[in-house]
Amino acid sequence: MKHEYNRLLKKIIKIKQNHKKINGEKMGIVNDNSMFIKVETYKEALATIDKIKTKIEDSKKSLARVAELKKEEEVEMELWQRMTLDVEKRIKKIDETLVNAGHR
Repeated sequence: MKHEYNRLLKKIIKIKQNHKKINGEKMGIVNDNSMFIKVETYKEALATIDKIKTKIEDSKKSLARVAELKKEEEVEMELWQRMTLDVEKRIKKIDETLVNAGHR
């Protein structure tokens, strides 16, 4: 997934770096907000953006799952801690009972 992301990022950077040139010719600037670009370059950019959006959604799902697992882990850790403390109290009580029984 990281390799694909890096590949797409490089492609976007290349498009940005070459945004003023297409096949060695300057793009035609109509006004400050528009320019001419090849349809295939435009389609490639849209496809790249769609792939990035998909990767972002995949990342969000993965992060949500990691957060869910972390919460489950915290619940388990708390349960283990309570069980350990309970066992410790019981052992301490048994130990005290045995020590007191031995002193009689």
